[in-house]
Amino acid sequence: MAANNCRYSTEAKRRMVEEFRYFKRDGLNIRQAVLSTQAWYRDNYGPERCPSRWTLVNLDTKWVEGGSILNKRPPGRTRTAQTPGNLRKIVSKVRRNRKISTRNLAAAMPISRSSCMRMMKKEGYGPKRAIPVHAELTPAERIRRVAFCREMIDRIAGDAEFLPHILFTDEKVFQLHGATNSRNDVEWWKDNPHREVVRDKRKKVGVMVWAGVWAGGILTPIFIEGSITGAAYLNMLRTKVVPELAERGVLNSLYFQHDGATPHHTPPVMEYINEAFGGRVIGRTSEIDWPTNSPDLTPPDYYLWGTIQARVKRREPKTLTELKQAIRVEFRAINLGEIRRSCLKAAEKFQQCVDRQGAAVGKGLKT
Repeated sequence: MAANNCRYSTEAKRRMVEEFRYFKRDGLNIRQAVLSTQAWYRDNYGPERCPSRWTLVNLDTKWVEGGSILNKRPPGRTRTAQTPGNLRKIVSKVRRNRKISTRNLAAAMPISRSSCMRMMKKEGYGPKRAIPVHAELTPAERIRRVAFCREMIDRIAGDAEFLPHILFTDEKVFQLHGATNSRNDVEWWKDNPHREVVRDKRKKVGVMVWAGVWAGGILTPIFIEGSITGAAYLNMLRTKVVPELAERGVLNSLYFQHDGATPHHTPPVMEYINEAFGGRVIGRTSEIDWPTNSPDLTPPDYYLWGTIQARVKRREPKTLTELKQAIRVEFRAINLGEIRRSCLKAAEKFQQCVDRQGAAVGKGLKT
Protein backbone atom coordinates (compact mmCIF):
# COMPACT_ATOMS: atom_id res chain seq x y z
CA MET A 1 0.00 0.00 0.00
CA ALA A 2 1.28 3.47 -0.83
CA ALA A 3 2.45 5.39 2.20
CA ASN A 4 1.56 9.04 2.71
CA ASN A 5 4.82 11.00 3.03
CA CYS A 6 3.27 13.41 5.57
CA ARG A 7 3.54 10.55 8.11
CA TYR A 8 7.35 10.71 8.00
CA SER A 9 9.49 13.05 10.04
CA THR A 10 11.50 15.70 8.22
CA GLU A 11 14.74 13.91 9.12
CA ALA A 12 13.44 10.60 7.74
CA LYS A 13 12.34 12.24 4.48
CA ARG A 14 15.72 13.96 4.14
CA ARG A 15 17.59 10.67 4.51
CA MET A 16 15.22 8.87 2.08
CA VAL A 17 15.93 11.51 -0.58
CA GLU A 18 19.68 11.26 0.01
CA GLU A 19 19.66 7.46 -0.38
CA PHE A 20 17.33 7.55 -3.40
CA ARG A 21 19.53 10.10 -5.17
CA TYR A 22 22.65 8.14 -4.23
CA PHE A 23 21.31 4.96 -5.82
CA LYS A 24 20.34 6.89 -8.99
CA ARG A 25 23.84 8.36 -9.23
CA ASP A 26 25.22 4.84 -8.84
CA GLY A 27 23.74 3.95 -12.25
CA LEU A 28 20.48 2.32 -11.19
CA ASN A 29 17.24 3.05 -13.01
CA ILE A 30 14.18 4.42 -11.19
CA ARG A 31 12.76 0.99 -10.34
CA GLN A 32 16.08 -0.32 -9.04
CA ALA A 33 16.71 2.88 -7.04
CA VAL A 34 13.26 2.59 -5.44
CA LEU A 35 13.79 -1.05 -4.46
CA SER A 36 17.24 -0.28 -3.03
CA THR A 37 15.92 2.70 -1.03
CA GLN A 38 13.03 0.61 0.33
CA ALA A 39 15.49 -2.10 1.43
CA TRP A 40 17.63 0.56 3.14
CA TYR A 41 14.54 1.95 4.90
CA ARG A 42 13.49 -1.48 6.22
CA ASP A 43 16.99 -2.06 7.60
CA ASN A 44 17.01 1.29 9.42
CA TYR A 45 13.35 2.01 10.33
CA GLY A 46 11.55 -1.32 10.12
CA PRO A 47 9.04 -2.77 7.59
CA GLU A 48 5.84 -1.13 8.89
CA ARG A 49 5.98 2.20 7.04
CA CYS A 50 8.10 1.44 4.06
CA PRO A 51 7.86 4.32 1.51
CA SER A 52 6.16 3.67 -1.80
CA ARG A 53 7.60 4.43 -5.22
CA TRP A 54 5.27 7.46 -5.43
CA THR A 55 6.55 8.83 -2.09
CA LEU A 56 10.20 8.56 -3.09
CA VAL A 57 9.74 10.02 -6.59
CA ASN A 58 7.60 12.86 -5.18
CA LEU A 59 10.21 13.77 -2.56
CA ASP A 60 12.95 13.71 -5.18
CA THR A 61 10.91 15.96 -7.50
CA LYS A 62 10.28 18.49 -4.68
CA TRP A 63 14.00 18.64 -3.98
CA VAL A 64 14.96 19.10 -7.62
CA GLU A 65 12.31 21.76 -8.40
CA GLY A 66 12.18 23.69 -5.14
CA GLY A 67 15.27 22.77 -3.15
CA SER A 68 13.09 21.56 -0.25
CA ILE A 69 11.36 18.37 0.80
CA LEU A 70 8.66 20.21 2.77
CA ASN A 71 5.12 20.45 1.45
CA LYS A 72 4.35 23.75 -0.30
CA ARG A 73 1.92 26.08 1.44
CA PRO A 74 -1.35 26.25 -0.53
CA PRO A 75 -2.06 29.64 -2.18
CA GLY A 76 -4.23 32.21 -0.40
CA ARG A 77 -4.89 33.03 3.23
CA THR A 78 -5.09 30.11 5.64
CA ARG A 79 -8.72 30.01 6.71
CA THR A 80 -8.30 30.07 10.46
CA ALA A 81 -10.35 33.22 11.20
CA GLN A 82 -13.79 31.60 11.36
CA THR A 83 -13.28 29.81 14.64
CA PRO A 84 -15.91 29.43 17.38
CA GLY A 85 -13.84 31.73 19.59
CA ASN A 86 -13.71 34.50 16.99
CA LEU A 87 -17.44 34.13 16.32
CA ARG A 88 -18.19 34.63 20.01
CA LYS A 89 -15.91 37.69 20.18
CA ILE A 90 -17.50 39.32 17.13
CA VAL A 91 -21.05 38.75 18.40
CA SER A 92 -20.06 40.19 21.79
CA LYS A 93 -18.50 43.32 20.25
CA VAL A 94 -21.46 43.89 17.93
CA ARG A 95 -23.95 43.57 20.79
CA ARG A 96 -21.98 46.12 22.84
CA ASN A 97 -21.67 48.57 19.93
CA ARG A 98 -24.27 48.23 17.17
CA LYS A 99 -22.62 51.04 15.18
CA ILE A 100 -19.11 49.53 15.10
CA SER A 101 -17.56 49.65 11.63
CA THR A 102 -16.09 46.56 10.00
CA ARG A 103 -12.74 48.40 9.86
CA ASN A 104 -12.69 48.91 13.64
CA LEU A 105 -14.03 45.42 14.24
CA ALA A 106 -11.29 43.86 12.11
CA ALA A 107 -8.61 45.91 13.93
CA ALA A 108 -9.94 44.84 17.32
CA MET A 109 -9.99 41.11 16.57
CA PRO A 110 -7.52 41.35 14.61
CA ILE A 111 -8.62 39.65 11.40
CA SER A 112 -9.53 40.84 7.90
CA ARG A 113 -12.66 42.92 7.24
CA SER A 114 -13.90 40.30 4.76
CA SER A 115 -13.64 37.60 7.46
CA CYS A 116 -15.59 39.82 9.85
CA MET A 117 -18.31 40.30 7.24
CA ARG A 118 -18.52 36.57 6.53
CA MET A 119 -18.79 35.70 10.22
CA MET A 120 -21.44 38.36 10.92
CA LYS A 121 -23.42 37.11 7.93
CA LYS A 122 -23.02 33.55 9.20
CA GLU A 123 -24.47 34.65 12.55
CA GLY A 124 -27.37 36.38 10.80
CA TYR A 125 -26.29 40.00 11.31
CA GLY A 126 -26.73 42.59 8.57
CA PRO A 127 -26.36 46.39 8.19
CA LYS A 128 -29.61 48.20 9.00
CA ARG A 129 -29.86 51.89 8.05
CA ALA A 130 -32.04 54.49 9.72
CA ILE A 131 -35.05 55.99 7.93
CA PRO A 132 -34.68 59.79 7.72
CA VAL A 133 -37.86 61.42 8.96
CA HIS A 134 -38.94 64.91 9.83
CA ALA A 135 -39.94 66.13 13.26
CA GLU A 136 -42.20 63.81 15.23
CA LEU A 137 -45.79 64.03 14.08
CA THR A 138 -48.48 65.04 16.52
CA PRO A 139 -51.68 62.96 16.87
CA ALA A 140 -53.64 65.69 15.07
CA GLU A 141 -51.14 65.72 12.17
CA ARG A 142 -51.34 61.97 11.85
CA ILE A 143 -55.14 62.11 11.68
CA ARG A 144 -54.96 64.74 8.91
CA ARG A 145 -52.42 62.65 7.01
CA VAL A 146 -54.65 59.57 7.12
CA ALA A 147 -57.68 61.58 5.98
CA PHE A 148 -55.71 63.13 3.11
CA CYS A 149 -54.24 59.80 1.96
CA ARG A 150 -57.64 58.14 1.99
CA GLU A 151 -59.04 60.96 -0.13
CA MET A 152 -56.14 60.59 -2.58
CA ILE A 153 -56.63 56.81 -2.76
CA ASP A 154 -60.32 57.32 -3.55
CA ARG A 155 -59.55 59.91 -6.24
CA ILE A 156 -56.94 57.65 -7.85
CA ALA A 157 -59.36 54.72 -7.85
CA GLY A 158 -62.05 56.86 -9.48
CA ASP A 159 -59.85 58.53 -12.10
CA ALA A 160 -56.84 56.78 -13.64
CA GLU A 161 -55.55 60.11 -15.00
CA PHE A 162 -55.57 61.90 -11.65
CA LEU A 163 -52.22 60.76 -10.19
CA PRO A 164 -50.19 61.09 -13.44
CA HIS A 165 -51.30 64.73 -13.67
CA ILE A 166 -50.19 65.89 -10.21
CA LEU A 167 -47.25 68.30 -10.34
CA PHE A 168 -45.36 67.55 -7.10
CA THR A 169 -43.15 70.47 -5.98
CA ASP A 170 -40.60 70.97 -3.23
CA GLU A 171 -37.51 72.94 -2.22
CA LYS A 172 -34.21 71.59 -0.93
CA VAL A 173 -30.93 73.11 0.22
CA PHE A 174 -27.92 71.42 -1.39
CA GLN A 175 -24.95 71.81 0.92
CA LEU A 176 -21.50 72.53 -0.46
CA HIS A 177 -19.70 70.96 2.50
CA GLY A 178 -20.64 68.95 5.52
CA ALA A 179 -23.58 67.02 4.15
CA THR A 180 -24.34 63.94 6.21
CA ASN A 181 -23.86 60.63 4.46
CA SER A 182 -26.84 58.58 5.63
CA ARG A 183 -25.17 55.40 4.32
CA ASN A 184 -22.71 55.65 7.22
CA ASP A 185 -25.53 55.60 9.79
CA VAL A 186 -25.56 51.81 10.08
CA GLU A 187 -26.32 49.45 12.95
CA TRP A 188 -25.82 45.67 12.96
CA TRP A 189 -28.98 43.67 13.74
CA LYS A 190 -30.42 40.27 12.96
CA ASP A 191 -33.95 41.69 12.64
CA ASN A 192 -34.59 45.15 11.20
CA PRO A 193 -35.53 47.49 14.10
CA HIS A 194 -36.80 50.12 11.59
CA ARG A 195 -34.89 52.94 13.24
CA GLU A 196 -35.90 56.50 12.45
CA VAL A 197 -33.69 59.60 12.73
CA VAL A 198 -34.94 63.19 12.77
CA ARG A 199 -33.39 65.30 10.03
CA ASP A 200 -30.83 67.95 10.91
CA LYS A 201 -32.18 71.33 9.81
CA ARG A 202 -29.14 73.42 10.80
CA LYS A 203 -28.15 75.90 8.12
CA LYS A 204 -24.92 75.26 6.22
CA VAL A 205 -23.32 76.75 3.13
CA GLY A 206 -25.34 75.76 0.11
CA VAL A 207 -28.02 76.73 -2.36
CA MET A 208 -31.80 76.30 -2.27
CA VAL A 209 -33.34 74.58 -5.29
CA TRP A 210 -37.02 74.42 -6.27
CA ALA A 211 -38.19 71.52 -8.42
CA GLY A 212 -41.41 70.20 -9.89
CA VAL A 213 -42.07 66.70 -11.25
CA TRP A 214 -45.06 64.87 -12.67
CA ALA A 215 -45.43 61.54 -14.40
CA GLY A 216 -44.82 63.21 -17.74
CA GLY A 217 -41.64 65.11 -16.98
CA ILE A 218 -39.55 67.38 -14.80
CA LEU A 219 -39.24 71.16 -14.74
CA THR A 220 -36.00 73.10 -15.02
CA PRO A 221 -34.57 73.54 -11.49
CA ILE A 222 -34.89 77.03 -10.05
CA PHE A 223 -32.27 78.44 -7.66
CA ILE A 224 -33.67 80.63 -4.89
CA GLU A 225 -31.36 83.32 -3.57
CA GLY A 226 -31.74 84.11 0.11
CA SER A 227 -34.88 83.32 2.10
CA ILE A 228 -38.00 82.46 0.19
CA THR A 229 -40.83 84.95 0.73
CA GLY A 230 -44.35 85.18 -0.59
CA ALA A 231 -43.31 87.86 -3.09
CA ALA A 232 -40.30 85.82 -4.28
CA TYR A 233 -42.42 82.67 -4.59
CA LEU A 234 -45.09 84.53 -6.56
CA ASN A 235 -42.49 86.02 -8.88
CA MET A 236 -40.96 82.60 -9.48
CA LEU A 237 -44.36 81.13 -10.39
CA ARG A 238 -45.24 84.02 -12.73
CA THR A 239 -41.92 84.31 -14.56
CA LYS A 240 -40.61 80.72 -14.65
CA VAL A 241 -42.92 77.91 -13.55
CA VAL A 242 -46.22 78.79 -15.25
CA PRO A 243 -44.57 79.96 -18.53
CA GLU A 244 -42.61 76.70 -18.81
CA LEU A 245 -45.72 74.61 -18.17
CA ALA A 246 -47.65 76.63 -20.75
CA GLU A 247 -44.83 76.20 -23.28
CA ARG A 248 -44.95 72.44 -22.75
CA GLY A 249 -48.72 72.43 -23.21
CA VAL A 250 -49.57 70.86 -19.84
CA LEU A 251 -50.64 73.89 -17.79
CA ASN A 252 -54.35 73.23 -18.29
CA SER A 253 -54.21 69.58 -17.23
CA LEU A 254 -51.96 69.49 -14.14
CA TYR A 255 -52.85 69.68 -10.46
CA PHE A 256 -50.37 71.92 -8.61
CA GLN A 257 -49.18 70.46 -5.29
CA HIS A 258 -47.13 72.40 -2.77
CA ASP A 259 -46.54 72.07 0.98
CA GLY A 260 -47.79 74.20 3.84
CA ALA A 261 -44.90 76.69 4.02
CA THR A 262 -46.17 80.17 4.91
CA PRO A 263 -44.84 81.88 1.72
CA HIS A 264 -46.82 79.35 -0.36
CA HIS A 265 -50.13 80.47 1.04
CA THR A 266 -50.20 84.25 1.09
CA PRO A 267 -53.40 85.64 -0.48
CA PRO A 268 -51.65 86.92 -3.66
CA VAL A 269 -49.94 83.57 -4.20
CA MET A 270 -53.10 81.53 -3.74
CA GLU A 271 -55.12 83.85 -5.94
CA TYR A 272 -52.58 83.52 -8.76
CA ILE A 273 -52.20 79.74 -8.44
CA ASN A 274 -55.94 79.13 -8.45
CA GLU A 275 -56.30 81.32 -11.53
CA ALA A 276 -53.35 79.77 -13.39
CA PHE A 277 -54.34 76.15 -12.64
CA GLY A 278 -58.12 76.58 -12.73
CA GLY A 279 -58.54 75.64 -9.09
CA ARG A 280 -56.62 72.37 -9.50
CA VAL A 281 -54.46 72.94 -6.41
CA ILE A 282 -53.35 70.63 -3.60
CA GLY A 283 -52.23 72.73 -0.65
CA ARG A 284 -52.87 73.79 2.92
CA THR A 285 -55.72 76.18 2.10
CA SER A 286 -57.00 74.47 -1.05
CA GLU A 287 -59.91 72.21 -1.87
CA ILE A 288 -57.58 69.21 -1.55
CA ASP A 289 -56.05 69.91 1.85
CA TRP A 290 -52.34 69.04 2.03
CA PRO A 291 -51.34 67.88 5.55
CA THR A 292 -48.47 69.57 7.38
CA ASN A 293 -45.08 67.83 7.80
CA SER A 294 -45.74 65.45 4.90
CA PRO A 295 -42.90 65.77 2.36
CA ASP A 296 -42.35 62.00 2.70
CA LEU A 297 -45.45 61.50 0.53
CA THR A 298 -43.94 63.28 -2.49
CA PRO A 299 -41.58 61.98 -5.20
CA PRO A 300 -39.08 64.84 -4.69
CA ASP A 301 -38.54 63.66 -1.10
CA TYR A 302 -38.43 59.90 -1.54
CA TYR A 303 -36.74 59.83 -4.96
CA LEU A 304 -35.60 63.03 -6.68
CA TRP A 305 -33.55 64.81 -4.03
CA GLY A 306 -31.63 61.74 -2.95
CA THR A 307 -30.83 60.78 -6.53
CA ILE A 308 -29.62 64.26 -7.49
CA GLN A 309 -27.64 64.73 -4.29
CA ALA A 310 -25.78 61.42 -4.67
CA ARG A 311 -24.80 62.23 -8.27
CA VAL A 312 -23.79 65.81 -7.46
CA LYS A 313 -21.64 64.60 -4.58
CA ARG A 314 -19.63 62.38 -6.94
CA ARG A 315 -18.68 65.50 -8.93
CA GLU A 316 -17.13 67.03 -5.77
CA PRO A 317 -18.00 70.69 -6.46
CA LYS A 318 -15.70 73.15 -4.69
CA THR A 319 -17.65 76.39 -5.11
CA LEU A 320 -21.30 77.42 -5.21
CA THR A 321 -20.96 78.06 -8.95
CA GLU A 322 -19.70 74.51 -9.50
CA LEU A 323 -22.47 73.21 -7.23
CA LYS A 324 -25.18 74.94 -9.27
CA GLN A 325 -23.69 73.71 -12.54
CA ALA A 326 -23.54 70.15 -11.24
CA ILE A 327 -27.19 70.33 -10.17
CA ARG A 328 -28.24 71.60 -13.62
CA VAL A 329 -26.30 68.82 -15.35
CA GLU A 330 -27.79 66.08 -13.17
CA PHE A 331 -31.34 67.40 -13.61
CA ARG A 332 -30.89 67.20 -17.39
CA ALA A 333 -29.48 63.67 -17.11
CA ILE A 334 -32.30 62.28 -14.95
CA ASN A 335 -34.16 59.36 -16.49
CA LEU A 336 -37.77 60.29 -17.35
CA GLY A 337 -38.84 56.68 -16.93
CA GLU A 338 -37.64 56.80 -13.32
CA ILE A 339 -39.49 60.08 -12.81
CA ARG A 340 -42.74 58.53 -14.03
CA ARG A 341 -42.26 55.46 -11.89
CA SER A 342 -41.55 57.54 -8.79
CA CYS A 343 -44.64 59.71 -9.33
CA LEU A 344 -46.91 56.70 -9.75
CA LYS A 345 -45.39 55.18 -6.61
CA ALA A 346 -47.07 57.97 -4.64
CA ALA A 347 -50.17 55.75 -4.55
CA GLU A 348 -48.21 53.17 -2.57
CA LYS A 349 -46.96 55.88 -0.21
CA PHE A 350 -50.53 56.99 0.48
CA GLN A 351 -51.52 53.43 1.30
CA GLN A 352 -48.45 52.95 3.52
CA CYS A 353 -49.36 56.11 5.42
CA VAL A 354 -52.89 54.80 6.03
CA ASP A 355 -51.53 51.39 7.09
CA ARG A 356 -49.14 53.08 9.52
CA GLN A 357 -51.94 55.24 10.94
CA GLY A 358 -50.37 58.46 9.73
CA ALA A 359 -46.77 57.73 10.73
CA ALA A 360 -43.92 58.70 8.42
CA VAL A 361 -43.23 56.32 5.52
CA GLY A 362 -39.85 55.13 4.27
CA LYS A 363 -37.99 55.99 1.10
CA GLY A 364 -37.89 52.55 -0.51
CA LEU A 365 -38.94 52.31 -4.16
CA LYS A 366 -39.38 48.62 -4.85
CA THR A 367 -39.49 47.54 -8.43
